[in-house]
Amino acid sequence: MKTQAQNVKSSSKWELWLRSYGLKSRCEMPEHMCPNKYIIHGYRPSSSSWTYCLKSLFYPTNETLKSLNVWSHAISLFVMANHYWNFACLYPDYLTNPIFYPYWVFVVGVITVFTVSCFSHLFNCKSPAMYDTCFCYDYASFSLHGMGMISSFGFYLCSYSCVGFSADTSSWISVITSLASPVGVVCLCLTRYPTIQHKHILRVLTCAVFVLVPNLAFVYKYFIQNADVSIHCRVGNDATSLVYSVVSVIVLIFAGFFQGSHYPESCHPGKFDIVGHSHQLFHLSVAFTIYFQTLLIEGSLTEWVDLLQTWHAAQDLLTVHT
Repeated sequence: MKTQAQNVKSSSKWELWLRSYGLKSRCEMPEHMCPNKYIIHGYRPSSSSWTYCLKSLFYPTNETLKSLNVWSHAISLFVMANHYWNFACLYPDYLTNPIFYPYWVFVVGVITVFTVSCFSHLFNCKSPAMYDTCFCYDYASFSLHGMGMISSFGFYLCSYSCVGFSADTSSWISVITSLASPVGVVCLCLTRYPTIQHKHILRVLTCAVFVLVPNLAFVYKYFIQNADVSIHCRVGNDATSLVYSVVSVIVLIFAGFFQGSHYPESCHPGKFDIVGHSHQLFHLSVAFTIYFQTLLIEGSLTEWVDLLQTWHAAQDLLTVHT
């Protein structure tokens, strides 16, 4: 009895501390703004001011300070932006050389994903309508990242001829990819409707299409293509590229697991409200996945640049001798 009374007293202190920041429990919130039934405390009011949203960045909510939904991607945004800048500084012609264009499409997608994610989780408590709007933009940014990743993987790691397509049909693949992106956004946005069943499965499967497809193309090329295929299909065929590809897929699988299972809070409701719940782990998994994808793309891009420099040097030497 004494232990139970102590737990109730401790729980009361915990709730009072959260309420001192204006936070609410799940039972006080609109149902559609609490999609995870295992998160009990730490919700911001459903109609908050812009000022409160910004202040909540430093509050112990289940979105911001001790939660990692905002800070995980905010920190990732600055880390990756610094990484991309340092990589670009290695090449004086990084803005004018067309070989870098697919890379910059990928970079824009990554920056957009992290930026929109931060804004979505920070301002989704502005109003119930804003809640759904924020996450629809979040889904759109993820699809943009998927398009950039597919184009970069297809150009640097494995041209479309590597997986059985000729150069004449590569434009059709680009068209199909461009059409698939808005379809994916629509599918993800539909999961905001309460009548849609199996929302998490639909979200995981839709996101997996954009992220796993380019990795599967790389695995196909790495294990199936012959060693004597054309030189552009051998770019990225080293052990380091394989490690980056495999690790990014494994981490992505963990991301899907956390997003779809609500683990670990499903086993201990209320224990992971502020720190350690599944969406935080999903965010960290996505950040690490993007990091390894970046290393994979940059490694192959570097090989492409070296090959082109060697080819141009050979052409110059041939011109001199003739």
